Amino acid sequence: TRAREIVASYDNLLPSVLGDDGLRGNLSLGSVPTGLTSLIPFAITSIKARFPDLHIGVTPGQTKELMIDLERGILDAAVITKPHVIPHNMRWRPISLEPMELLTSLNVAMDDPFEILATHPYIRFTRKALLSDFIDSWLQTKGIMVNDTMELENLEIISSMVHADLGVSIVPRRSVQPPNPLPLKHIPLGDDAPVRELGLMSLASTVKLRVLQEVETELLHAVKIGRFDPFPQAAD
Repeated sequence: TRAREIVASYDNLLPSVLGDDGLRGNLSLGSVPTGLTSLIPFAITSIKARFPDLHIGVTPGQTKELMIDLERGILDAAVITKPHVIPHNMRWRPISLEPMELLTSLNVAMDDPFEILATHPYIRFTRKALLSDFIDSWLQTKGIMVNDTMELENLEIISSMVHADLGVSIVPRRSVQPPNPLPLKHIPLGDDAPVRELGLMSLASTVKLRVLQEVETELLHAVKIGRFDPFPQAAD
């Protein structure tokens, strides 16, 4: 509506009108689980250092769930997998591309992903996750039949199961690595591997464009650095 446009314009211009570069208030941010161990903490840590009066609450969820919360106004924005169709009332800002890769324990001697998938138990990403659709489509295209043993939605839990040699899994190659990754084998799936695009989604009519621009900047910065280390060692 026209009233909402006026409020949005006022909100976005207010810092410059007041000559105040700081941001304050509350921001409710959703994120897919795979972003919560490195990408989101990295970005929020940087934002809090610059804008200590800005309070960011984080809600985990799958892409489809988070999009519903955005529509309902429960969330201001969310870091999600790019949906097949972006609703006309949404604002999408791409953050990173994450190719899928095969995750195995160090005990798996072979390196051919097709041979491994055909001969080892398979740990599946939950079907509630949008990226599961990409993975399943690729498996079908390649004619690969997997032996499902588990269906999990948390990349850390999947990694722990793989580390325990309970199966192998296809997962996104994280654009920002966690500080203490488990010792696992990361095997590429080839040039036509499925790729998921992560991005920042918000309502196009958001009244918090100014703060979301800062969030986007810090997310892109985190991807550029590529690793989250909250306690870097001091140089000798």
